[in-house]
Amino acid sequence: MMIRWLSITQGKSGSKIHGGTTIAGTMVLARLAGIRVFGTGGLGGVHRGGENSLDISADLTEMGRTRVAVISAGCKGFLDIPRTLEFLETQGATVSTFADGRQGDVDFPAFWARDSGSKSPFVVQDEQQAAAMILSQEQLEIESGLLFANPIPEEYAISRADMEAVIDVAVREADEQGFSGHQNTPYILKRIRELTEGRSVTSNKFLVQANVERAAKVAVELSKMLGGAVQPESV
Repeated sequence: MMIRWLSITQGKSGSKIHGGTTIAGTMVLARLAGIRVFGTGGLGGVHRGGENSLDISADLTEMGRTRVAVISAGCKGFLDIPRTLEFLETQGATVSTFADGRQGDVDFPAFWARDSGSKSPFVVQDEQQAAAMILSQEQLEIESGLLFANPIPEEYAISRADMEAVIDVAVREADEQGFSGHQNTPYILKRIRELTEGRSVTSNKFLVQANVERAAKVAVELSKMLGGAVQPESV
C-alpha cells in the first residue's frame, strides 16, 4: 500500500511514476468512486511463517476497514490459508465462498485449486444472496469489507495435490535463496509458472475472467435491489 501512496505523492510533486494497485489500493479507490463490488484475481494473505516474519498483506487490514465487496479466487495457494482466514475474522471481514453447485460445507479455494483443505467460514449459493449480503452490510453501516471467494472453473483448475507439490518446491527455494518481503511473491509465482510448464498462467487468466463475470452478475443483482434496471451487458 505504501508504494501506491508514494506514487500519488510523487505525481503531486511533479515527478510522475507508474503505479499499480493491489486489492487494498483498489478497495480504497473503489470506495471513493462509489463502486460497491469488483472482481480480481487472488487476495493477498499471511505468508507461510508469517507468525514470525509478520509478512502479511495489506489487503487483509483493508478488508477490515473499507466497505467494498471483493470477488476473488480465494487467496494465492502458497500463502498460509488457515492463518489468512483467522486474520480476516479478527479484522471483522465477512468471508464467503460460492457453492458453485455443491452441497453442504465447501473449502475456501486456493487460487489455482478449487479446494484448500480449509473450510470456508460461510457458503453463498448465488449472486442474489451475495448482493443481499452487500446491501445488508451497507444498511447496517458496517464498515468492514466482504470477500466472496469464487472457485476457479473445474476445467481450468489444477489439483490440490499437484499444486501443493509445486508450491512446496517454490517456497523452499525462495527461502533458501533469501527472497522475502516484496521480492518473495514475484519469485514464487515465477517458479510456479516454470514448474507447472505454464499451466498456472492459463489457470490465472481464466479464473480472473470468471471472477469478473461473477462480480458483474452480483452488481446487477445489487442494482435491482437498489431500484435500478441495469442489464448484465452494461456492467
